[in-house]
Amino acid sequence: MEHALRRDSYSRGVVMVALAGTLWGTIGPATSAIFQLATTTPLSVSFLRVLIATPLMTLVAWRMLG
Repeated sequence: MEHALRRDSYSRGVVMVALAGTLWGTIGPATSAIFQLATTTPLSVSFLRVLIATPLMTLVAWRMLG
C-alpha cells in the first residue's frame, strides 16, 4: 500500500511539473497577444496576472490542504 501511495504521489508531482512548465511557456505568447490587442503597460499585465492567479491558487490550496 505504501508503495502505491508513493507512486501516486510521484505521478502527481510529474503532472504538476509538466503543467507548470506548460503554463510558464505560454506566458510569452499570451503577453505578446495582450500587447497587440490593447494598449497596456507591463505593470498592468502583471497586476492582472496576480488578480487572476491569487483567487485561483487560494482555491487550489484550500482544496488540496483541506
